[in-house]
Amino acid sequence: MSDCNLGVAAVVVTFNRLGLLQRLLTRLRSLDALDVILVVDNASTDGTSAWLAETASADSKVRFKTLETNAGGAGGFQAGLQWAYDLGAELAWLMDDDGLPTPDCLDQLLAYQGRFDFWGPVVLAEQRPDELCFPIRRPGTTNVLRTLDDLQEAQRDGIVPDVVIPFNGVLVTRELVERIGTVRAEFFIWG
Repeated sequence: MSDCNLGVAAVVVTFNRLGLLQRLLTRLRSLDALDVILVVDNASTDGTSAWLAETASADSKVRFKTLETNAGGAGGFQAGLQWAYDLGAELAWLMDDDGLPTPDCLDQLLAYQGRFDFWGPVVLAEQRPDELCFPIRRPGTTNVLRTLDDLQEAQRDGIVPDVVIPFNGVLVTRELVERIGTVRAEFFIWG
């Protein structure tokens, strides 16, 4: 099944974090640049599927599927990225349920469309917004970036080349999926 002219599909993977998922979907539903929100429920037991059914019936932008078993983050993203591809999405915006992109995050990322196959935002600690959630070792160096100031020093034209944190707001092009396939589900959770 393919939707015509589907530009950007958000792919959200969730497991038993309904409150965080609700917060994230409130943000995502407000973004005009987003065509569809695809939620992969990793067999949650906290009422997530019931809430998603209610939400999807009220908002055609939201779609969901519940997996029979918890396939882990990798399995969830494999299912979600394949789903976005099958729907005809040109870009898939991948994220976990505990993230919260800024209101202008997607627009900022889309400004780089056509330059990369796979690119994403800075991921900051919500309670410490001057720190990165995940320290980044710059490729080919021993230099580790830990703060927003470190990142500012390392960036050139708003980009830190060859570094991206998978599944935390990255955009993936349809062409990349065609070239290399989707996520390897057997990794379950990696990090």
